[in-house]
Amino acid sequence: MKAPFFDLSAEISNCKAELAEISAVIDSGKFVGGPLVEKFEMELALFNESRCCAGVGNGLDAIRIVLEALEIRPGAEVIVPSLTCHSTWLAVVKVGATPSLADVLEGTAGLNPELIEVTISLWTSAKIGAHLYGIASRVSAINRIADNFSIPVIEDCAQSHCASIEGKKVGTFGLAGAFSSYPTKNLDAIGDAGAVSMDDEQVLHLLKSRRSCGQRNSKYERVDIDWNSRLDPIQAAVTSFKLRHLAGFNSRRKDIASSYLEAMGDRSQKVIGLGQENSVWNHFVIRSDNRESLMHYLAEQGVGTDIHYPYYNRDSPALNKYLHISPGQQLDSPTKGLYVRPGLWRNLQTFSKDAVCLVLASEHFDEADYLHEYSDYLLWAGAN
Repeated sequence: MKAPFFDLSAEISNCKAELAEISAVIDSGKFVGGPLVEKFEMELALFNESRCCAGVGNGLDAIRIVLEALEIRPGAEVIVPSLTCHSTWLAVVKVGATPSLADVLEGTAGLNPELIEVTISLWTSAKIGAHLYGIASRVSAINRIADNFSIPVIEDCAQSHCASIEGKKVGTFGLAGAFSSYPTKNLDAIGDAGAVSMDDEQVLHLLKSRRSCGQRNSKYERVDIDWNSRLDPIQAAVTSFKLRHLAGFNSRRKDIASSYLEAMGDRSQKVIGLGQENSVWNHFVIRSDNRESLMHYLAEQGVGTDIHYPYYNRDSPALNKYLHISPGQQLDSPTKGLYVRPGLWRNLQTFSKDAVCLVLASEHFDEADYLHEYSDYLLWAGAN
């Protein structure tokens, strides 16, 4: 039995209804903007329990355009997690600001609220908190500190569609929630796609202008200068369809994660986000002191793994010249992590570690048989 890290083609082969949605877009002749994009924006706002939403081209632009709407400019500093996707930091750099590192919590990979205050300076103009691996960060505590200094908070929700904490969904605690629908996300498109949810309609109007070359209401009414980062109707139709089924997709992920935890027994203490009941398990991540050996061992069994992330962004030649390292940055080496992507439908699932990754089942195999066959690997991962 083979378990590749991602098998998106297997997922698409079961999405005949999505193909019908795409055909409807083609038949409509409306390939930029239009009612399908507006429909998705209304649906996502309602789903996230926010007042409004703007679709954009991708998750990076979702963050960047919010920073621009806040007039974050060169000379400003933006607090970012020490462990996050390259794109989170890149959005800050693209507006000319300086990413200022704050360390993360070992148990959840979310920002450590106790280290945020020491990262704040006279130039701090915003804070970005990432909800990694589908786990909601301690956003209320983070917001309280930010509010004390009048610093706006942007939530990077790329890996956490529908995750919640304290009875609220992520993306509703700060000024705005930035979402990605890259094909590996919980709410995935069939290409690049993103969105921003918020309650501030004034910010919404700025976002909608800046995503469309500074356009306001009519084609030639330009009130700003910016980029072209529009959500196209095909991606809007696909994500709108999947949004209606997201609760079921996430429930499937939770079931698979529960199966892993049960198989690991006491060794499940090494799982990142253990005990976070409202995680949506974008990745199943455990820690291992022997990551390379584990990856090699699993590869021999046909099990794909990956590392999220194999570096700190501060070590990236492309980014480190832009960084401000604060006393809050304490970690000295990247997460030793492989991660598992609990897939949609019954895809093969994967795993990673230190953060370690655990495999997930494909639609081609019975999950019980799959877990039985790989139970020794799960125990081996937890023991190492």
